[in-house]
Amino acid sequence: MAAPPRFDIDLTTIQQDPYPIYRELQARAPIAYAPALDGIVMTRHTDISACERKVKVFSSHQPGGLMNRLMGRNLMRKEGTISGFEHIDINIMILL
Repeated sequence: MAAPPRFDIDLTTIQQDPYPIYRELQARAPIAYAPALDGIVMTRHTDISACERKVKVFSSHQPGGLMNRLMGRNLMRKEGTISGFEHIDINIMILL
C-alpha cells in the first residue's frame, strides 16, 4: 500500500470554517496524511466504509486519542470480540 500524500492543514483555519479545506482535500487528495493531526484524513464515504472494515490497518485503538482523553474508553474505540460482547450486553439491557 502506498503512503497517502501529505496535506498540510492549519488547525485554526479548519476550526473556523472547515468546508474550503474539505473541498480542496476532495479535489486534490481524498485520502491524505495530515501532520497537524498526525493521522490520515478521508473525505469520501466509499473510502471510509472500505477502510473501517480493515481494522488491522486502520485500528480504532487510540489510547492517547482525543475521544479517549475527553470521554474515557468507550465502545466507539473498541473493535473485535470485546466490543462484540459489550454490544450484546447493551442490546440485552435495552430489550429488558
